[in-house]
Amino acid sequence: MKKEYLFIDALAMLLTKGCTIRESLELLCEYTNSTTVSHTASVVLEGLKKGNHLAEILATESVSGVRHVRPYIGMITQTGSILPALKLAMADVKRKEEYSTKMREALLYPLCVTAFASMLLALLFAVGIPWMSRSNLFPDPSIIPKMKWGVIMAASFLAISTGAAFFSSLTLLSKKNRDYLFWSLLDCLTDAGLTFDQALILSTKSAPLPCTTDADGYFFDAPELDLFTRTTLHTLHLTGDFGSVFASIATHKKKALDLLYTMLAGFAEPILLAITGVVMLILSLTVFLPALTQYGGFP
Repeated sequence: MKKEYLFIDALAMLLTKGCTIRESLELLCEYTNSTTVSHTASVVLEGLKKGNHLAEILATESVSGVRHVRPYIGMITQTGSILPALKLAMADVKRKEEYSTKMREALLYPLCVTAFASMLLALLFAVGIPWMSRSNLFPDPSIIPKMKWGVIMAASFLAISTGAAFFSSLTLLSKKNRDYLFWSLLDCLTDAGLTFDQALILSTKSAPLPCTTDADGYFFDAPELDLFTRTTLHTLHLTGDFGSVFASIATHKKKALDLLYTMLAGFAEPILLAITGVVMLILSLTVFLPALTQYGGFP
Protein backbone atom coordinates (compact mmCIF):
# COMPACT_ATOMS: atom_id res chain seq x y z
CA MET A 1 0.00 0.00 0.00
CA LYS A 2 1.29 3.46 -0.86
CA LYS A 3 2.56 5.79 1.89
CA GLU A 4 -0.28 8.27 1.39
CA TYR A 5 -2.80 5.57 2.36
CA LEU A 6 -1.01 4.38 5.50
CA PHE A 7 -2.36 7.06 7.83
CA ILE A 8 -5.97 6.40 6.79
CA ASP A 9 -5.56 2.65 7.21
CA ALA A 10 -3.79 2.87 10.58
CA LEU A 11 -6.25 5.39 12.02
CA ALA A 12 -9.26 3.35 10.88
CA MET A 13 -7.80 0.21 12.49
CA LEU A 14 -7.27 1.93 15.86
CA LEU A 15 -10.74 3.51 15.85
CA THR A 16 -12.27 0.12 15.04
CA LYS A 17 -10.49 -1.34 18.09
CA GLY A 18 -12.26 1.20 20.31
CA CYS A 19 -9.64 3.93 20.68
CA THR A 20 -10.74 7.55 20.68
CA ILE A 21 -9.48 9.89 17.98
CA ARG A 22 -6.98 11.52 20.39
CA GLU A 23 -5.73 8.17 21.68
CA SER A 24 -5.33 6.89 18.13
CA LEU A 25 -3.35 9.94 17.04
CA GLU A 26 -1.10 9.77 20.11
CA LEU A 27 -0.37 6.08 19.45
CA LEU A 28 0.45 6.82 15.81
CA CYS A 29 2.76 9.69 16.82
CA GLU A 30 4.63 7.57 19.36
CA TYR A 31 4.85 4.05 18.00
CA THR A 32 4.61 4.12 14.20
CA ASN A 33 7.74 3.49 12.12
CA SER A 34 6.48 5.53 9.19
CA THR A 35 7.58 9.17 9.20
CA THR A 36 4.64 10.05 6.92
CA VAL A 37 2.06 8.60 9.33
CA SER A 38 3.79 10.09 12.37
CA HIS A 39 3.98 13.56 10.82
CA THR A 40 0.34 13.52 9.68
CA ALA A 41 -0.85 12.29 13.09
CA SER A 42 1.15 14.98 14.90
CA VAL A 43 -0.26 17.75 12.67
CA VAL A 44 -3.85 16.58 13.19
CA LEU A 45 -3.28 16.16 16.94
CA GLU A 46 -1.83 19.68 17.24
CA GLY A 47 -4.87 21.06 15.45
CA LEU A 48 -7.21 19.30 17.86
CA LYS A 49 -5.29 20.62 20.86
CA LYS A 50 -5.74 24.15 19.50
CA GLY A 51 -9.51 23.60 19.49
CA ASN A 52 -9.97 23.20 15.73
CA HIS A 53 -12.66 20.89 14.40
CA LEU A 54 -11.41 17.61 12.95
CA ALA A 55 -13.12 18.21 9.59
CA GLU A 56 -11.42 21.61 9.31
CA ILE A 57 -8.01 20.08 9.98
CA LEU A 58 -8.46 17.32 7.40
CA ALA A 59 -9.62 19.87 4.83
CA THR A 60 -6.32 21.76 5.11
CA GLU A 61 -4.19 21.17 2.01
CA SER A 62 -0.97 21.22 4.10
CA VAL A 63 -2.02 18.04 5.92
CA SER A 64 -0.55 15.17 3.91
CA GLY A 65 -1.79 11.59 3.92
CA VAL A 66 -5.52 12.44 4.03
CA ARG A 67 -6.18 13.44 0.42
CA HIS A 68 -8.49 10.46 -0.12
CA VAL A 69 -10.59 11.37 2.94
CA ARG A 70 -11.34 14.92 1.78
CA PRO A 71 -14.33 13.94 -0.43
CA TYR A 72 -15.94 12.54 2.75
CA ILE A 73 -15.21 15.47 5.09
CA GLY A 74 -18.81 16.65 4.87
CA MET A 75 -19.84 13.22 6.10
CA ILE A 76 -17.67 13.70 9.23
CA THR A 77 -19.41 17.01 9.92
CA GLN A 78 -22.90 15.56 9.42
CA THR A 79 -22.44 12.32 11.39
CA GLY A 80 -19.92 13.47 13.99
CA SER A 81 -17.81 10.36 13.36
CA ILE A 82 -14.67 9.91 11.28
CA LEU A 83 -14.69 6.11 11.12
CA PRO A 84 -17.36 5.73 8.37
CA ALA A 85 -15.48 8.26 6.24
CA LEU A 86 -12.19 6.41 6.73
CA LYS A 87 -13.79 3.10 5.80
CA LEU A 88 -15.30 4.57 2.63
CA ALA A 89 -11.98 6.14 1.68
CA MET A 90 -10.06 2.90 2.20
CA ALA A 91 -12.65 0.88 0.26
CA ASP A 92 -12.28 3.31 -2.64
CA VAL A 93 -8.47 3.17 -2.44
CA LYS A 94 -8.36 -0.63 -2.38
CA ARG A 95 -10.79 -0.86 -5.30
CA LYS A 96 -8.66 1.49 -7.41
CA GLU A 97 -5.48 -0.42 -6.50
CA GLU A 98 -7.14 -3.70 -7.49
CA TYR A 99 -8.15 -2.31 -10.88
CA SER A 100 -4.70 -0.79 -11.43
CA THR A 101 -3.06 -4.15 -10.71
CA LYS A 102 -5.36 -5.91 -13.19
CA MET A 103 -4.59 -3.40 -15.94
CA ARG A 104 -0.83 -3.54 -15.32
CA GLU A 105 -0.86 -7.33 -15.57
CA ALA A 106 -2.92 -7.23 -18.76
CA LEU A 107 -0.82 -4.54 -20.45
CA LEU A 108 2.66 -5.76 -19.47
CA TYR A 109 3.32 -8.00 -22.49
CA PRO A 110 1.67 -5.87 -25.24
CA LEU A 111 3.39 -2.73 -23.93
CA CYS A 112 6.75 -4.52 -24.08
CA VAL A 113 6.08 -5.46 -27.71
CA THR A 114 5.00 -1.90 -28.52
CA ALA A 115 8.12 -0.52 -26.82
CA PHE A 116 10.28 -2.90 -28.87
CA ALA A 117 8.64 -1.70 -32.09
CA SER A 118 9.23 1.93 -31.06
CA MET A 119 12.90 1.25 -30.32
CA LEU A 120 13.28 -0.50 -33.68
CA LEU A 121 11.83 2.50 -35.50
CA ALA A 122 14.08 4.90 -33.62
CA LEU A 123 17.19 2.84 -34.33
CA LEU A 124 16.32 2.50 -38.02
CA PHE A 125 15.78 6.24 -38.43
CA ALA A 126 18.69 7.47 -36.30
CA VAL A 127 21.32 4.79 -36.95
CA GLY A 128 20.38 2.18 -39.55
CA ILE A 129 19.33 4.32 -42.52
CA PRO A 130 22.15 6.91 -42.09
CA TRP A 131 24.67 4.05 -41.96
CA MET A 132 23.23 2.56 -45.16
CA SER A 133 23.48 5.97 -46.83
CA ARG A 134 27.14 6.48 -45.83
CA SER A 135 28.09 2.94 -46.81
CA ASN A 136 26.62 3.27 -50.35
CA LEU A 137 24.99 -0.13 -50.01
CA PHE A 138 22.34 0.50 -52.67
CA PRO A 139 22.96 1.14 -56.36
CA ASP A 140 20.04 3.58 -56.40
CA PRO A 141 20.63 6.33 -53.79
CA SER A 142 17.04 7.61 -54.12
CA ILE A 143 15.87 4.65 -52.03
CA ILE A 144 17.22 6.23 -48.81
CA PRO A 145 14.64 9.07 -48.61
CA LYS A 146 11.88 6.55 -49.34
CA MET A 147 13.07 4.42 -46.43
CA LYS A 148 13.01 7.44 -44.12
CA TRP A 149 9.46 8.24 -45.16
CA GLY A 150 8.51 4.61 -44.52
CA VAL A 151 9.88 4.78 -40.98
CA ILE A 152 8.07 8.08 -40.38
CA MET A 153 4.80 6.58 -41.64
CA ALA A 154 5.20 3.53 -39.37
CA ALA A 155 6.05 5.70 -36.34
CA SER A 156 3.10 8.01 -37.02
CA PHE A 157 0.70 5.09 -37.29
CA LEU A 158 2.07 3.56 -34.08
CA ALA A 159 1.75 6.82 -32.13
CA ILE A 160 -1.72 7.76 -33.41
CA SER A 161 -3.31 4.31 -33.13
CA THR A 162 -1.83 3.56 -29.69
CA GLY A 163 -2.74 7.01 -28.41
CA ALA A 164 -6.29 6.74 -29.72
CA ALA A 165 -6.74 3.30 -28.12
CA PHE A 166 -5.51 4.50 -24.72
CA PHE A 167 -7.44 7.78 -24.83
CA SER A 168 -10.74 6.11 -25.73
CA SER A 169 -10.23 3.45 -23.04
CA LEU A 170 -9.41 6.02 -20.35
CA THR A 171 -12.38 8.19 -21.33
CA LEU A 172 -14.75 5.24 -21.08
CA LEU A 173 -13.26 4.08 -17.78
CA SER A 174 -13.41 7.58 -16.33
CA LYS A 175 -17.13 7.91 -17.11
CA LYS A 176 -17.98 4.49 -15.70
CA ASN A 177 -15.88 5.16 -12.60
CA ARG A 178 -17.60 8.51 -11.94
CA ASP A 179 -21.02 6.87 -12.21
CA TYR A 180 -20.03 4.10 -9.81
CA LEU A 181 -18.47 6.56 -7.34
CA PHE A 182 -21.62 8.71 -7.30
CA TRP A 183 -24.09 5.88 -6.66
CA SER A 184 -21.85 4.03 -4.18
CA LEU A 185 -21.41 7.26 -2.22
CA LEU A 186 -25.16 7.79 -2.14
CA ASP A 187 -25.60 4.23 -0.90
CA CYS A 188 -22.93 4.49 1.81
CA LEU A 189 -24.00 7.92 3.02
CA THR A 190 -27.67 6.98 3.36
CA ASP A 191 -26.61 3.81 5.20
CA ALA A 192 -24.56 6.00 7.56
CA GLY A 193 -27.74 7.79 8.61
CA LEU A 194 -27.64 10.91 6.45
CA THR A 195 -30.82 12.21 4.88
CA PHE A 196 -31.29 12.02 1.14
CA ASP A 197 -30.58 15.75 0.69
CA GLN A 198 -27.39 15.58 2.75
CA ALA A 199 -26.16 12.47 0.92
CA LEU A 200 -26.97 13.98 -2.47
CA ILE A 201 -24.99 17.16 -1.74
CA LEU A 202 -21.92 15.27 -0.50
CA SER A 203 -22.01 12.78 -3.38
CA THR A 204 -22.29 15.55 -5.96
CA LYS A 205 -19.18 17.22 -4.53
CA SER A 206 -17.18 14.03 -5.11
CA ALA A 207 -18.67 12.96 -8.45
CA PRO A 208 -20.81 14.73 -11.08
CA LEU A 209 -24.56 14.30 -10.70
CA PRO A 210 -25.62 12.02 -13.61
CA CYS A 211 -29.17 13.38 -13.58
CA THR A 212 -31.30 16.13 -12.04
CA THR A 213 -33.90 15.97 -9.29
CA ASP A 214 -37.38 17.44 -9.03
CA ALA A 215 -38.86 19.51 -6.22
CA ASP A 216 -39.61 16.41 -4.14
CA GLY A 217 -36.05 15.14 -4.42
CA TYR A 218 -36.83 12.39 -6.90
CA PHE A 219 -34.73 11.85 -9.99
CA PHE A 220 -35.91 12.92 -13.39
CA ASP A 221 -35.86 10.36 -16.19
CA ALA A 222 -32.51 11.39 -17.70
CA PRO A 223 -31.81 9.86 -21.14
CA GLU A 224 -28.10 9.39 -20.36
CA LEU A 225 -28.93 6.87 -17.63
CA ASP A 226 -28.95 3.20 -18.54
CA LEU A 227 -32.18 1.20 -18.57
CA PHE A 228 -31.54 -0.58 -15.26
CA THR A 229 -30.85 2.70 -13.42
CA ARG A 230 -33.91 4.43 -14.88
CA THR A 231 -36.16 1.49 -14.05
CA THR A 232 -34.82 1.22 -10.50
CA LEU A 233 -35.17 4.95 -9.87
CA HIS A 234 -38.84 4.79 -10.85
CA THR A 235 -39.46 2.61 -7.79
CA LEU A 236 -38.57 5.57 -5.55
CA HIS A 237 -41.96 7.10 -6.35
CA LEU A 238 -43.64 3.90 -5.16
CA THR A 239 -41.60 2.90 -2.11
CA GLY A 240 -39.51 5.94 -1.10
CA ASP A 241 -36.85 3.46 0.05
CA PHE A 242 -33.68 5.29 -0.96
CA GLY A 243 -31.32 2.85 0.73
CA SER A 244 -32.29 -0.29 -1.19
CA VAL A 245 -32.58 1.58 -4.50
CA PHE A 246 -29.13 3.16 -4.21
CA ALA A 247 -27.63 -0.16 -3.07
CA SER A 248 -29.07 -1.92 -6.14
CA ILE A 249 -27.79 0.76 -8.53
CA ALA A 250 -24.35 0.84 -6.86
CA THR A 251 -24.07 -2.96 -7.17
CA HIS A 252 -25.12 -2.77 -10.83
CA LYS A 253 -22.55 -0.01 -11.54
CA LYS A 254 -19.78 -2.01 -9.86
CA LYS A 255 -20.58 -5.08 -11.95
CA ALA A 256 -20.58 -2.93 -15.11
CA LEU A 257 -17.22 -1.42 -14.14
CA ASP A 258 -15.73 -4.84 -13.37
CA LEU A 259 -16.97 -6.14 -16.72
CA LEU A 260 -15.47 -3.15 -18.54
CA TYR A 261 -12.07 -3.69 -16.91
CA THR A 262 -12.20 -7.39 -17.81
CA MET A 263 -13.10 -6.61 -21.43
CA LEU A 264 -10.39 -3.98 -21.79
CA ALA A 265 -7.82 -6.28 -20.23
CA GLY A 266 -8.84 -9.02 -22.68
CA PHE A 267 -8.84 -6.77 -25.76
CA ALA A 268 -5.70 -4.79 -24.89
CA GLU A 269 -3.24 -7.50 -25.91
CA PRO A 270 -4.69 -8.39 -29.35
CA ILE A 271 -5.27 -4.70 -30.23
CA LEU A 272 -1.71 -3.64 -29.39
CA LEU A 273 -0.26 -6.70 -31.11
CA ALA A 274 -2.35 -5.95 -34.23
CA ILE A 275 -1.03 -2.36 -34.21
CA THR A 276 2.53 -3.67 -33.94
CA GLY A 277 1.84 -6.09 -36.80
CA VAL A 278 0.68 -3.25 -39.06
CA VAL A 279 3.83 -1.29 -38.15
CA MET A 280 6.01 -4.24 -39.15
CA LEU A 281 4.04 -4.57 -42.41
CA ILE A 282 4.66 -0.89 -43.22
CA LEU A 283 8.38 -1.37 -42.53
CA SER A 284 8.49 -4.49 -44.68
CA LEU A 285 6.91 -2.72 -47.67
CA THR A 286 8.83 0.56 -47.38
CA VAL A 287 12.23 -0.43 -45.97
CA PHE A 288 13.07 -4.13 -46.18
CA LEU A 289 11.37 -5.00 -49.49
CA PRO A 290 13.02 -2.13 -51.47
CA ALA A 291 16.39 -3.10 -49.96
CA LEU A 292 16.01 -6.69 -51.15
CA THR A 293 14.79 -5.54 -54.56
CA GLN A 294 17.97 -3.48 -55.05
CA TYR A 295 20.03 -6.64 -54.89
CA GLY A 296 17.74 -8.70 -57.08
CA GLY A 297 16.04 -10.57 -54.30
CA PHE A 298 12.66 -9.68 -55.83
CA PRO A 299 11.93 -8.68 -59.40
